[in-house]
Amino acid sequence: MKILSGRPWLLIAFFLISNLFSSIAVSIGMYLIPWYISSNAADPTFLATVATFSAILILFLTPFIGRLIDSFNRKSILIFITVIILVLFLFLSFSDHLVLNRLYALIIAYFFIQIYYAIFYTTRQGFIKDVFMESQLYRINAILEIESQSSVLIASALVVVFSGSLSSTSIFMLLAGMAFISMIMLVVIPYTSKIATDRKNRRHPLPKLPLSFLKTELFFYMALGGIPFICIMTTTAIQAPFMNDVLHKPISSFAYYGIIYGSGAILVGFIMGKISGRYSQRNLVLFFTSIFAATLGVIALNPTFEFIIIGGFFFGFCNSAARISSNNLILREVESALIGRAFSYGQFFTLCGRIIATGLIPLIFINDYQKVWNYVFAISMIAPIGLLFRRYLDRNATVPTKE
Repeated sequence: MKILSGRPWLLIAFFLISNLFSSIAVSIGMYLIPWYISSNAADPTFLATVATFSAILILFLTPFIGRLIDSFNRKSILIFITVIILVLFLFLSFSDHLVLNRLYALIIAYFFIQIYYAIFYTTRQGFIKDVFMESQLYRINAILEIESQSSVLIASALVVVFSGSLSSTSIFMLLAGMAFISMIMLVVIPYTSKIATDRKNRRHPLPKLPLSFLKTELFFYMALGGIPFICIMTTTAIQAPFMNDVLHKPISSFAYYGIIYGSGAILVGFIMGKISGRYSQRNLVLFFTSIFAATLGVIALNPTFEFIIIGGFFFGFCNSAARISSNNLILREVESALIGRAFSYGQFFTLCGRIIATGLIPLIFINDYQKVWNYVFAISMIAPIGLLFRRYLDRNATVPTKE
């Protein structure tokens, strides 16, 4: 630990490798588990129902998760949830012998992984702020964005390899091994919690973020900048049954889509670092949400495997670009003491949108997923139309004349 403390880039390397192992393991799990749920369930809309209920659970847990992260040692939280994932994968590998119906085990795993995501990414941000110097944070965040998307790409490639050569039991055992390596590397990272120190220094209450923030242009761009993510979460609920029941493709086809999606998401991480300072963040949000919607429009007209695979690149590219641009807007124009609550409003809106979008799938598409891409396209159009309408209202608003 002393060696890591004196060498910041070695510390960064340990953290990134630990994060990469856990991200790959969970990403592979989130490819396999929805596919197995869709394959084992008789109803093709069953996965969407599971996704909706898991999102509702996260919605209720979100306030408690925030308090948890601010109340306990963040390194301990990361280690604990990594151990939970390790045990979960071990449970899945032996589920054929431990439970009567494996579908129940898969549903439990799906819920736990959603909770893991909700805790992990927020805790990780607090952890890197505690561990790394202020001058390193921007670079670390940029590297983590590329690493997160790279893990999706690597996971997709590994699913293609594993699905053809290993049984599900062997795959889940391998994922448990990855989680174990991640946990060990987290343990050796030196960490001093700043929570106790911060609490002692808080003699004055933090400024409040009024609900009127929800009416501001900033919140509008942040919320609509999250529409592509809502669409991605919706496609996650429909894609496995669509490829399985409509296109009659194997599980490897689902992974090929993930590879293309990850390629687009990784590429944008490099590009946005160069263009974010040159163009208006508002224009970038509008541009990338429009391209995202146009891509979905093309797929809705031609929902073939080839168009979906090609569209995956633009999904990954535009979703990441819209999120980065809207986040940059908030980071630049909202004061530091209000950043956390500002983002929490956006996350709450996105989660509500995800619940509604996935919740309507079983009601609209009872047994036929032929037109499901039209539904996702309609959701995606909310962003560019809403942003253009907001611009129209702002331009026609009464502007006070200068005296």
